[in-house]
Amino acid sequence: MLVGLVALLAVVTQPAVARAEFGFVPGSEELSAVDAEGQPENRAGAHPDRLLVKFDLNTLEEEKADGNVKDIVVDLPPGLTGDPNGVPACPRKVFDGGLAGEECPSETQVGEARLRIPVFEQIVLPIYNVEALPDQAAALGAGIGAVRLPIAMKLRSRDYGTTLTLANVFQPLPVTGVEIELWGVPVDHQGEPAASRHPFLTLPGRCDGPPELTLRVNSWQAPDVEHTAHVDTGPDLTGCESQAFEPSIAFAMESPAADAPSGSRVEIATPDAGGPDDLANAQIRDAVVALPEGVTLSPAGIAGIEACPDAAFGLGEPAAAACPVASRVGSVEMASSVLAAPIAGKLYLGEERPGERFRLLVDASGPGVEVKFAGRLEVDPATGRLTVSLTEMPQIPVERLTLSFADGPRAPLVTPLDCGSLTVAARFDSHGGATREVTSPAQDRGDPACHAATAFEPGFVAGGSETRAGGETALAIAVSREDGEQALDRFLTRLPRGVSPALGAVERCGAPGVASGDCPPASRVGSAVAEVGSGSEPVTLRGDVFLTGPYRRAPIGLVLTFRALLGSFDIGRLAVRGALKIDPRSGRATLETASLPQILEGLPIRFRTVGIDIDRPGFIHNPTSCAAQSFEATIVSAGGSRSDATSPFQVRRCGSLRFRPAVSMALRGARSLHRRGKPQLRIALRAPRGSTNLRNARIPLPRGLELDPTAAEEICARPEAVAGECPPGARVGVAVASTALLRGRMRGSIFAAQPAGNGLPDLWIDLRENGLHLLVHSRTLVRKGRLVTRLAGMPDVPVSALRMRFRGGGDGLFRLRRSLCGRRDRRSMRSRVAFEGHDGAFRIARVRLRHSRCATARARRSRHG
Repeated sequence: MLVGLVALLAVVTQPAVARAEFGFVPGSEELSAVDAEGQPENRAGAHPDRLLVKFDLNTLEEEKADGNVKDIVVDLPPGLTGDPNGVPACPRKVFDGGLAGEECPSETQVGEARLRIPVFEQIVLPIYNVEALPDQAAALGAGIGAVRLPIAMKLRSRDYGTTLTLANVFQPLPVTGVEIELWGVPVDHQGEPAASRHPFLTLPGRCDGPPELTLRVNSWQAPDVEHTAHVDTGPDLTGCESQAFEPSIAFAMESPAADAPSGSRVEIATPDAGGPDDLANAQIRDAVVALPEGVTLSPAGIAGIEACPDAAFGLGEPAAAACPVASRVGSVEMASSVLAAPIAGKLYLGEERPGERFRLLVDASGPGVEVKFAGRLEVDPATGRLTVSLTEMPQIPVERLTLSFADGPRAPLVTPLDCGSLTVAARFDSHGGATREVTSPAQDRGDPACHAATAFEPGFVAGGSETRAGGETALAIAVSREDGEQALDRFLTRLPRGVSPALGAVERCGAPGVASGDCPPASRVGSAVAEVGSGSEPVTLRGDVFLTGPYRRAPIGLVLTFRALLGSFDIGRLAVRGALKIDPRSGRATLETASLPQILEGLPIRFRTVGIDIDRPGFIHNPTSCAAQSFEATIVSAGGSRSDATSPFQVRRCGSLRFRPAVSMALRGARSLHRRGKPQLRIALRAPRGSTNLRNARIPLPRGLELDPTAAEEICARPEAVAGECPPGARVGVAVASTALLRGRMRGSIFAAQPAGNGLPDLWIDLRENGLHLLVHSRTLVRKGRLVTRLAGMPDVPVSALRMRFRGGGDGLFRLRRSLCGRRDRRSMRSRVAFEGHDGAFRIARVRLRHSRCATARARRSRHG
């Protein structure tokens, strides 16, 4: 009969020529919530007795419909929610009319729809909670007999309010008015209900303005033209402070080990709402969860991440996120009373924004539901402690929200260094303005599998690229530790004797460049590599090594600079400072680092390997001794443990080196070239470039010279001489050395110093230039009436010339015993100098003390006959 009635209406109520535009009658739109007495219900979180949505559509002068309505869309205010699980659902095949003559059970009814049409005042259609289709989160349906109007329910992606859609209203119905009534507690309106009393509707939990309704309609005649109306309920909601708000927090990590990448889980929960006559619990708007101290980000986990672009995530859009697989850092699960079943999804790291380096993007989806919101991982730059911040969460009742961070070697989070229990502290803010601070139950980590790092057995390896004695080479030095050992703090490496850096050939990076990380290329001496992070898959950082100015009381420094580019994230510049010291007596170089950085902008570094390659051409030279030597290292952990290690080193082909040193001696000062006179004495030692470096030289002075021990104003104490700190009063001469290690020459002084025992004063040659400091010890002896100077233990460095000039005059150190011009006297001015190289080569050179006095006398006698 109803079908026939509808057919009749289709004939008698066909629209005439339109004289009024199809759409809403201004002022007819209404949204109201009332209690059982029919009074306005404006308590936040209340379950109203009825929710009423009304509107009229434009008609013609003959009261006919100006078009047939096709789709009706009702956008309920955000926070006005329905619980499809609180009411039994009508089987879909029953509602669709698959079972002839059977209607939905009365206990599934949740309201009524009243459609006003011409001729008849209205048609009343029951609204049922209907079994959802596979692609729907929930569904309603209005209908009786042959008239069936499915009502789709979905959460809007932009604000997570509920949208009701009546699509394809029966075309012949000329509807002029619509009234939708939904029941807050359906049992109170059902005839003889068999279901328990449970709320179906809940008002929003915010009190910052009246809830707003949006209505949209179109017609069969113009389906592409949509008409919109906005309606508010009038007064603001009140009583937000009366809503219960008791959220809880839980936290757990998967791995029981200390300092290990681990999966982890953050679970936020709110208790179920009270009864139908109580206010619903307040909904969580913001959650700030401070993870346990020591739980930090993993460099390896961050390095493997490709940040998800905002456009790919599509916040506020209904489609699933299209983030790269590499941007995923975990999973999410959400349970809510507005959802028929819990929904699951993925947790991504988003692209960086100013002030938000590690953005968390949450995407959970289910049938007909796509929930997206953003948060962030905040990192304390000093301690690395993490805080998970979720802001402006959807205004829906979240019964449980679980964020699960990925597990495995590339897990984004790392367990603490110790085995203490884990507790998190959280602050929650509700949409209604309430705030709660809660603490999670402690996770006990006293498991026997938890071992804090106590062992420290670091590895050390070093070597050169070339083994040819005296040749150019490159050096490689690396220290390392195993996973689970104490962290590296600093290390000291003593190079083998004779491994010499050409310090004067390289520009120094100044303090501004060191601070900014922008050292000039001319100061680069090599490359560096570091493995950082916890777990079996540390991340590799690459950088450069630069020579710097003085550092930590050393005249020369080094800086290792790394750019911490971890995947899509630029963490900044990582710098490791070091001091390069050259022992003045042995020439042995020592590289000593400062404490390695343990944290960079909140990211724990935890060095696993530090490698240095000093490969600048011409910067490092091999020794000229082929004796077996070693690199020696002292490595210190962050816990204070020390470990000593060595790495063998030996060069070859010392026999191919030349050894032809030469020596010259001369006296200067014509007025002092007489018996008992004190002329200047000049001694020059020379060795061609590419020769074996000079180790020892025994220089017998001509018999005609003797030493005046009273010549110096004061004698340098032996400890001061060894330290290179002799006073000016002990100075008896000057020295100049030429070396391939410097562009220029080394200059210094010769000092008279206290010998080890009794005897004549020792001579110490103190040379300095451009950060290089050399001390050459010369012992002074008398053998068989002849004064002998022995240069002993000279550094194995490439010195091509050493010139010494002892002052003459009244405070001259050497004195002539006799005249210089007789034949016997000339023989007394000769000497044989013995040289020994660092490779064991030996050579004797004859030398005659040169001077000009006798030649001048002979010339004078010749002129006078």
